[in-house]
Amino acid sequence: MQYDSTRDTAAHIAEVQQNMSILIQALRGRSEIHDASKYTPEEKSQLDAALPSVKKERYGSNEYILAKKGLEQFLHLHHSRNTHHPEHYKNGIAGMDILDIVEMICDWKAANTSEDNVSFNEAIEISIARFEIGDQLAQIIRNTIKCWPS
Repeated sequence: MQYDSTRDTAAHIAEVQQNMSILIQALRGRSEIHDASKYTPEEKSQLDAALPSVKKERYGSNEYILAKKGLEQFLHLHHSRNTHHPEHYKNGIAGMDILDIVEMICDWKAANTSEDNVSFNEAIEISIARFEIGDQLAQIIRNTIKCWPS
C-alpha cells in the first residue's frame, strides 16, 4: 500500500493552528492591557506635566532627547511595568520575546501616528539605531511594518 500524507498533513496543520491560536490569544491579552499603567496616578501625573514639551519636538532630535529628561522618573517606572519596552530588560532587546517585539512595533506605530513629526519608516530607523538592534532583527522589523498602509 502506498503512503498517503493527507492525515499527517492535516494533523500538522491543526497543531500549527493551535499553536498560533495560543500566540494570538497572548497578543490579544496584551492589547487589552497595553500601557494601562499610564492611568495610574503616579504615571499619569508625570505624563500630564512633561509630555506636551516632548510631543512638540521632532522624534530623535537633540531637542526631543532634552525634553524627555522631564520624563525620566515616569519612563523608569513605566518601563519597569511594561515588558514591550527594551528598557524593561537589563540586556535590552535581547531580553525580549517575540510577543514583546510585536507589541513594541505596534507601540512604535501608534506613537508615530500620534506624533506625526517623522515618517514611520524614519522613526523605525531612529529606533533601530537607538536600541542597537542587530541587522537580522532590524530587517525583520522592516519587513513586518510593510503590513501597514503607507
